[in-house]
Amino acid sequence: MGEAIDTFARENLPAIELWPEIDLTHSAYHYPDRFNCVTRFLDQWIERGEGHRTALVTPNDRWTYDHLYQQVNRIAHVLVEDYALAPGNRVLLRSANNPMMLATYLAVIRVGGIAVGTMPLLRSTELSDILNKARITHALCDWRLRDELEVCRDHASDLTTIGYFHSTAPDGLDALMDGKPTEYTAFDSAIDDVCLIAFTSGTTG
Repeated sequence: MGEAIDTFARENLPAIELWPEIDLTHSAYHYPDRFNCVTRFLDQWIERGEGHRTALVTPNDRWTYDHLYQQVNRIAHVLVEDYALAPGNRVLLRSANNPMMLATYLAVIRVGGIAVGTMPLLRSTELSDILNKARITHALCDWRLRDELEVCRDHASDLTTIGYFHSTAPDGLDALMDGKPTEYTAFDSAIDDVCLIAFTSGTTG
């Protein structure tokens, strides 16, 4: 546990004088110097004994906080043990909005990685730009959206690992999660560590 090994994101932050003014004086914004935000999003409900409550509802699924917690921790184990994710590595996420997308997002942050969410409509050209600009090393992708991401393999030199979920493949994320522990101690993040990179869609103009 400790500082990020891959320091690319911190080294490429804009100069602090270019940052917006951030007022954190309200007591609601007071956090300890070492803090992994997933513990606030997820772990607190388990610690309160409220894991049975509904966390996610979709037309096809209903996940409790307990189930989400367990899935996030299993994915965390895969990321570190099978995919060799190091703290500070960027992970591209490619999926529609569904429970597994959220679980992968939280798992990446839990292990000290940096989540880079993308839209399903993006094609290989846009994905390649994101992969290269953020020097992304890993990707987690819904199997049904694999085609455009596979095209990027030859155009993104830093991308070493792709894990597919909603897949029946023996080396898919779902299979690797099977049997993994349902507990994972969150990475000891600093309060100002980068945990996500959000590329704009370009439509706001």
